[in-house]
Amino acid sequence: VIKNSHANVFPLDEIITRTKGTNKNYTFDDDEIENLFDYQYGQPYTFSILAILYPGLNMRNSFHIDHIYPKSFFSVSKLRKEGIAEDKIEFYLDNYNRLANLQLLEGIPNKEKSDSMFDDWLNITYPDGSPEREAYIRTNYIPAGIDYSFGNFEEFINRRKKLIADAFRTLIG
Repeated sequence: VIKNSHANVFPLDEIITRTKGTNKNYTFDDDEIENLFDYQYGQPYTFSILAILYPGLNMRNSFHIDHIYPKSFFSVSKLRKEGIAEDKIEFYLDNYNRLANLQLLEGIPNKEKSDSMFDDWLNITYPDGSPEREAYIRTNYIPAGIDYSFGNFEEFINRRKKLIADAFRTLIG
């Protein structure tokens, strides 16, 4: 594009148009934001994507990628044992390891959280109505005012995706 350009200005618009939909895309739109939710625990860029959501993160501390709802509960047998409806099991298995169920936690709090159910951990660590709970929910893009029980995982994921997508839209202006 640059080589074939005869204009006196850099052909940025033409480059953007030409590369849209390729792996050299120079735009970041709603489709790109939606694609971020496919990143999973253990993939190379997952930490970086999460770190963008935490602009005030003190990187001198050790942060872990934490499963908000612990991954140890996500097997067909455990989901059935927890009373998850058969028609919901696929959603749970498809989403537990993806970006919308991940957060950054400092190492020690992550180890303390371990395999605790999210609603139990949240209520113990950040009691309902406390300013610390409100700050945690806001900082970590946790949907406010919903049931955090394991049976409500699907609503949690869908609402958290919206919060994260809105945060990325704000960041890119």
